[in-house]
Amino acid sequence: HGTPPVATQDDEALSSSASRRSSMVAEHLCVPQAQATESGVLKVSLALAMRSWNIHRPPLVCCPYHAHTDRLKDEARSLAKKRCRQDFYPFCKTQCVSCKSLGLEETNSKCPICQVGFMKAVPDKAPTPATSP
Repeated sequence: HGTPPVATQDDEALSSSASRRSSMVAEHLCVPQAQATESGVLKVSLALAMRSWNIHRPPLVCCPYHAHTDRLKDEARSLAKKRCRQDFYPFCKTQCVSCKSLGLEETNSKCPICQVGFMKAVPDKAPTPATSP
């Protein structure tokens, strides 16, 4: 499928980045007041994004799907090389009660990702833990 993979410095950088993430003692959610979005939902939202792209299909790529996944990898590598952005935040006005995707949709509207659940408001801030005396 797709074009044959070729190991590059980018692959090594992404691999070491993954290693740094996996060696962390505790992971923190980017939006702590919302629930984690699961892997399957991430795949669905990426597939939906790819369907909105009109890209060139290189002659050696087997199909449009793999042309898109190859391009997705290229663009992800390019974005990963950019400087850190502490000001980057996911959309977090609402979260689907079913698939846990985040969005800007109105509360109680149908989820644009799973088309099953409805969007629930995400609190502005994470609840502060109760302090013990």
